Amino acid sequence: MNIVMWLSNFDGKIPIPAVLKPKQLWTGKQIFSLILSNVNLVRYSNGHPDDEKGPPNEFISPTDTKVVIEQGELLCGIVDKRTVGNSQGSLIHITQMEHGHEATRNFLDQCQKIVNYFLLNHGFTVGIGDTIADDQTMDKVFKVLSKTLSSLTSPDYYFRQEPSEGAYYASPTKPIRMYSWSHRPRILRKYG
Repeated sequence: MNIVMWLSNFDGKIPIPAVLKPKQLWTGKQIFSLILSNVNLVRYSNGHPDDEKGPPNEFISPTDTKVVIEQGELLCGIVDKRTVGNSQGSLIHITQMEHGHEATRNFLDQCQKIVNYFLLNHGFTVGIGDTIADDQTMDKVFKVLSKTLSSLTSPDYYFRQEPSEGAYYASPTKPIRMYSWSHRPRILRKYG
């Protein structure tokens, strides 16, 4: 529960954990409810199926895509860009209209603090090993390049780049093999 210590409005009161045993655990909905102003909102998040908007699923969504916030507590739903976003009826819009610009600023600041803390402790990293393609992928790339380059043997398939337009034109002066590797994907997209 260290994440709530980063919040500027934390008053020392921690909600009851959703899971008590074997270890106390809180849900993301409980954490998100700590930063909400006293607002009421019913909205659908992205990916909500159209067939769920009927009487059997009127109050709750089986896919958890119906967002329900009552008196500043997130009861159900996935909070995404559509819910928080900049459109009319979004969480930011309602907070602004009901509580003013200070409460909206505090909400956005605290959202950013929670995201920063999460990334600090559970960050996503990319190492140099993740950027190197495996042998199978490199074989496919070289096969496509070899096939394309071998078909470009006639003088009609020599290219030059026009500096003003950034396009490649036929030219007998500079073959495709003379271009650096950084230009080859553009050539292959256009002619390959």
